Amino acid sequence: MPFRPTVSRVLSVLCLLALGSAAFADKLILKDGSVLEGRVIKKSDGYWIKLADDSTQTVATADVEKWERASAIPSTPSVTPKPTPVHTPAVDTPSTTVKPKSSLQAVKRRAEAVDVPLAAVTIWQEFIDSKPLADDLKVAQDEMARWKKLHEDGAERIKGKWVSGEERKQILTKVEQLNKEFMELMRANQTLQAVQKLEAAEAIYPNSYWINFWLGFMDMAQNQDDDAVKHFDQALKLRPKIAAAIGNQALILIKKKKLAEGVLKLHEAAEAGDTPEIAVNLNLALSQLPPNQKSGERFKAATKASGLLNTKYASLIGERKFSQFIPIPLNEAPGSAQKHSGGMWSGTGFIVSADGLILTNRHVVEGAKTMMVMLEGNQQKTGEIVMIDDQQDLALVRVKSETPLPFVKLSPHDQPGIGAECTVMGFPLLDRLGANIKITRGVVTGVEAVELNQDVIVDAKVNPGNSGGPILDRHGNVLAIVSMKTLSTTTEDTYGLGLSSGHIRKFLTKNKLTLAPGEEVGANLSSEEIAAKIRPAAVCILSTR
Repeated sequence: MPFRPTVSRVLSVLCLLALGSAAFADKLILKDGSVLEGRVIKKSDGYWIKLADDSTQTVATADVEKWERASAIPSTPSVTPKPTPVHTPAVDTPSTTVKPKSSLQAVKRRAEAVDVPLAAVTIWQEFIDSKPLADDLKVAQDEMARWKKLHEDGAERIKGKWVSGEERKQILTKVEQLNKEFMELMRANQTLQAVQKLEAAEAIYPNSYWINFWLGFMDMAQNQDDDAVKHFDQALKLRPKIAAAIGNQALILIKKKKLAEGVLKLHEAAEAGDTPEIAVNLNLALSQLPPNQKSGERFKAATKASGLLNTKYASLIGERKFSQFIPIPLNEAPGSAQKHSGGMWSGTGFIVSADGLILTNRHVVEGAKTMMVMLEGNQQKTGEIVMIDDQQDLALVRVKSETPLPFVKLSPHDQPGIGAECTVMGFPLLDRLGANIKITRGVVTGVEAVELNQDVIVDAKVNPGNSGGPILDRHGNVLAIVSMKTLSTTTEDTYGLGLSSGHIRKFLTKNKLTLAPGEEVGANLSSEEIAAKIRPAAVCILSTR
């Protein structure tokens, strides 16, 4: 059963919060000058904070200037926050945990600080769901309509101003031309003139990861390391996991005699995407660590990764010289529209309990400041992260619903058989294929551990946005969850990779959620019948950073 606090307990807690929250709050001071106050927990990839209005956020380390701990309370250990206890789908009543409501002005401030309009839509939806007073509700509905219009118009905040339509098109056209001239000058070895083009592009459009990366790259060439770090930080904020940007930050750390931090940063770069330069640098940096330090637990993962890369780039490792710069290809310049996401991405999930618990991938929701869950029938609800698995690409999300929601069941088998027919459902490539659910068919081509516990290989097509979607058997039971796909080349086709129902079941059990297994009785269902059965429980997840 869910925890249901007594009235007296709730009142006492709220009184303590009212008296002590301001005095005992931690502070996260962000690099953009804003300040977040609340309970802060340091995680491996950033900071988790619970704000005064009881909302939560995850903030990337790169965005934080300083963490000021509350002096009146002991420091918080570095642990992942424990999930809210969850109950089985047999209980249809949604959770009734009491939460203090946010004030209208506080919500306005949060909405006005977003990077993409959809984040503001999510914030206002959350406020509307809290059932505010009638006057506040009218304001909230008007505000949400305004932000929805900005989202539909493709608006983007450029230098503090929301820009859309023809004005945005003209800016991006100008930036595309400057990018083109920069590349032509670079190939003609006219570096000084090229940098001028890049600086002109940044002056009118600072939202490009590509422009920020190359400005950082040029700063490094001029030994302006502090400026380089700022540009690389901005590039990574716009597009996380740029291996070259992380690798260059590592080289700057090593140059500043911070070898240990440089090793860890190079390992982070290798995880984002290995290159010959990163492999060489990681190998050499590790070799310069004192033996007792290198053998410690802190560098265990980096040492293992270096060993794997040594095999892949064996012919280069013997050079024993740091690469001074790690570039990204000039031909990686974005097109006129920049494919600007503004820190927004999408994925798929599926409901696993009638009270609104949703299973998805860790990488679909990790790092999200706001989350919008699109349900069947054009319903939209704000999502809240319940639990993220540190070992597997799995996560639980919750949405509130006043009525029981349809949910799926897992296959009674921990792994499917090779050759088993399967159906994949999800919301891939929203910008090109639209927001309606898509279905592909195939067979299970392999059942073996590939990487990160992914143990189901299917030949059904999957694409970006399919992540977190169900892979279904012939009865509509979930035999696996989509996690990623292999890369295709001229000689290799692509395969979908997933985590089996056995891995899913262990994750749910660990979080105190037990699902009754699906049945395998009656005739096999057709693709159309599987779609009709599962579609109401499949959701599209839109996350914003």
